[in-house]
Amino acid sequence: MNSSTHSVLPNTISTSSTNQLIVKSKLVFLTLLSLLALLLLDKPLTAQNSLRELATPKKVYIGNLISNEHLDDPENFRNGLADPHLRQEYNAVVLENYMKMSFVLPADEPEDIHNLTVEQLRATLTEDNIEAFLSNEDWADLRKRGHAMIWFNQAPDWLSLVAPTWTGQQVFDFTRKYILALGQICGDRVDEWDVINEAISDDAPDGQRIWRRGTWYRRANDGSMTDWGEATYENYIKMLFVWAREAQPQARLHINDYGIETFSSSVASKNRFMRDQAKALKDCGAPIDGVGFQSHFILSDMVSPTGVVNSGFIESVEESIQDLASAGLEVAMTELDIRICNNDRDEAFQEVAFQAYCEMALSQPNCHEILIWGLRDEDNWITLRDDGFFAGCEDAAIVEGDNYTAKPAYDGVAAAIMALPDQDEFGFAPLAPGNGVPANCGGEGSLDPAILIVDGPAAVSPGDQVTVAVSYIATDDQDIVVWFQLNEAPFTVFSQVVTDVSSGAGTIDVTVDIPMNVPVGTFNYRYLAFIAPDGQGVDNSFSDFIQFQVTVLGENSQLVISSLGPKSVSPGDTAEINVSYSAIEGQEIVVWFQLDQSPFTTFQEFRQTAMPGQNDIVAKLYIPETVPIAQDAYQYQTLLVPTGGGWPERISNISQGNIDVVVVSSVVQDGVNDLNFSVYPNPTAGLFNVEIPASSHTAELILYSALGREVHRQTIPSGRTEMSLNLSTIPRGLYWLSVQQDNSHGVVKLLKQ
Repeated sequence: MNSSTHSVLPNTISTSSTNQLIVKSKLVFLTLLSLLALLLLDKPLTAQNSLRELATPKKVYIGNLISNEHLDDPENFRNGLADPHLRQEYNAVVLENYMKMSFVLPADEPEDIHNLTVEQLRATLTEDNIEAFLSNEDWADLRKRGHAMIWFNQAPDWLSLVAPTWTGQQVFDFTRKYILALGQICGDRVDEWDVINEAISDDAPDGQRIWRRGTWYRRANDGSMTDWGEATYENYIKMLFVWAREAQPQARLHINDYGIETFSSSVASKNRFMRDQAKALKDCGAPIDGVGFQSHFILSDMVSPTGVVNSGFIESVEESIQDLASAGLEVAMTELDIRICNNDRDEAFQEVAFQAYCEMALSQPNCHEILIWGLRDEDNWITLRDDGFFAGCEDAAIVEGDNYTAKPAYDGVAAAIMALPDQDEFGFAPLAPGNGVPANCGGEGSLDPAILIVDGPAAVSPGDQVTVAVSYIATDDQDIVVWFQLNEAPFTVFSQVVTDVSSGAGTIDVTVDIPMNVPVGTFNYRYLAFIAPDGQGVDNSFSDFIQFQVTVLGENSQLVISSLGPKSVSPGDTAEINVSYSAIEGQEIVVWFQLDQSPFTTFQEFRQTAMPGQNDIVAKLYIPETVPIAQDAYQYQTLLVPTGGGWPERISNISQGNIDVVVVSSVVQDGVNDLNFSVYPNPTAGLFNVEIPASSHTAELILYSALGREVHRQTIPSGRTEMSLNLSTIPRGLYWLSVQQDNSHGVVKLLKQ
C-alpha cells in the first residue's frame, strides 16, 4: 500500500500524472481552508453541532449501538449519561447483543421442535428485549438495524449441539420458521437487517476461500434434497434472504462480515469471495440489498508512524464499494472502530483515519450509513476483550471517559460529514425484490466429519477412572480418539482411548484411566477428542474438540471445582448453590449473588469454613426483595479465599453467569398470596393436576413464563376442585401458576422438564 502526505478525497482515484497533480493541489487547498475555518471558530468543532445535526442536511446516517445494560436501564446506565449522548449524537442504532439467537431462543430446546408452527415457535422466543428496543419512544426517530438473524456464534448451546444432527430439511425448515417468527415480533419497526453474519470462512484451503464450516447450520450443506432445493450453502443463504423479505418486507437486507473491506482479486481472499458470492446471490434471485462491512480496523494499517493517511488502504476499500455498486448492491459500514495496538500509534492520529474513511465511504452513491461500534472507548468490545488476537489493543471508539468526552477521532467523523454536500434525499435504491422460488444457486453439498462437544470432569485424582462424553458426526466407519494430556508443551498424552463409530451422529461415553503417575496440577490438563479415518490417527484426523483447564488433584490442591445454582430466582427466594472444592487449612468458601457486569454489585454473601481436602457443600443465598428484575444480568461468584479474605486474596474462583431475577410482582396481585392450592406432579413433563379449595366462585388460572409473560389462561368452573392440564407444547423451564378465586389469590412455581 502507498502512503500519502495528504487527506484522501472520495472518488478521486487518479489515472495519470496530470490528474494526480490536480487532485493533490485541490487537497492542499481544501486542507488549508479547513484549518483556517477551525482557527476562526470561537469554540472547538465538537461544541458546534452534534454528529446527528451535521448529518441531517447531508442525508446520511451516523449511528452507534445499545448494549444489554443500556437497554435494561436506559435512564440510569452510566450515571444517566449514555442515553442522552446516544440520542444527541446519532440518528441510527443497533442492539449489540439482544437480537442475537442466544438471547431470543429459549435456553433449552423446545419440545418437538420440528413440528412447531411459526406461531408456536414464536411463543418460545424471548421478545421482551426486542420489544423494549423497538417501542422505546425516546428512540422512535432513530433508524434501527437488526443484528443478526442467523449467526454461527452466540447461539444457544443446545442449538450448537443438536442442529448438526438434524437433516438438511430440518435445518432449512427451522431457520425459515425462526426468521418468520422474528418478523412477527418486529413488525415494520426494523429498517434493515443483517440476515446472515460472518458466514465466510477465515480459511482458504488449497488457495480457495470457502463458506464457514463447523457452524450449527452445517447440515444446510449436506447435499440432501429439501423443499427449497439441494442443501448447499449457496441455496441456504439465498433462502435466508427470501424468508427475510417475507418476514420483513420493509427492511433492507444485508450479508455482514469482517475482513472483507479491502479490494483483492485473489480467489483466496475474503473480499473476492464476498463480492463474487453477493453478486451470485443477487443473480440467483436472492432479495439481497447489500453488504455490511464491519470495519474493525487497526490504526497502524491506516496511518503512518507520523500520522500520514495510508491512501492506498482507503482507495482499496473504495474500490470494493464501487465494484459492488456496479452490481446494484449497497454497502453499510456496520461496526466501525479503529483500534490502537501496543501503543504503536498516537491517539491523535485517529482523527485523520476516521475522517478519511468516513468521508470516502459516505461519498459513495451506494453507501448511506456508518455505525460506530461502541459509545465510548471503555465499553468497546476490543477494550473489554483484551485477549488473544486483540491483546494490547484499545481506544477503538470516538468518545472516552465517564462524561463521554469527544476524542480527536470524533472531530474526524464530524469533519468527514461536514465535507459532504447537502442533499434532499438519502438516495437509497428500491428494495431488491428477488424471487421466492426454491433455490438453484449451485454449490457443492458435503458434510464434514466433526467432534461437536467433549465433556468430562474438571477435576480428577491419580488412579481415577472417569467418563468423558463425546458428541460427533461421522460420515463413514471412523475412529473417535480421546486423549487425556498436558495442556501445554510438550502436550504429553497420559491416556488414549480409541472407539470405532459408524456413519451418523451420536454421543458416546468414553472411559478414560488417569494414571497414578500423573503430576498434580491446577488447570494444567485437557481432554482432546478427534475423529479420524479408521486406524489412521491424529495426523489424518478430520476435526477435534478440546476441553481445557482440567485439574489433577493432590493432597494440597486448592481450587473451586464446580459451582452450580438455579438459573432463575425471585426476590425473596433462597437459592441453593452446590459447590465442590479442594482446600487446605485456614481457608473459606465464599459465594456471592451479584451483578454480572460492572459495577458487579454484590447483593448477598455466603461464607463458610472450607474443610481440608475435596468436599461438597450447599451454599444458601437469600435473594433480597430489592433486587431489580432482569434477564441474564446476575451471577453466582464462588471463591476459595484465606479465612477472612475476599476478591483481592482469592485463591480460586468460578462464576455461573446469566442468572435471571424473574417477575413475581406481575403475578402476585397487590402482594396477596392467601389461596392454598396444590399442583402435581411438579416438576412435570407437561401433564399435571391442579387442586383448589371448594368454592361457589369460578377460579381464574393463568400460567406465566419466568419473565412474567402470559402463556396460558383457563377458567375453573364453580364447585370444581380439580383440573388436569396438558401443556406439553410449552418449552422446558420455570413458570408461575397463578389462581384467583373470589378475593383470594395464590401462586406456585411450576417446573416444566
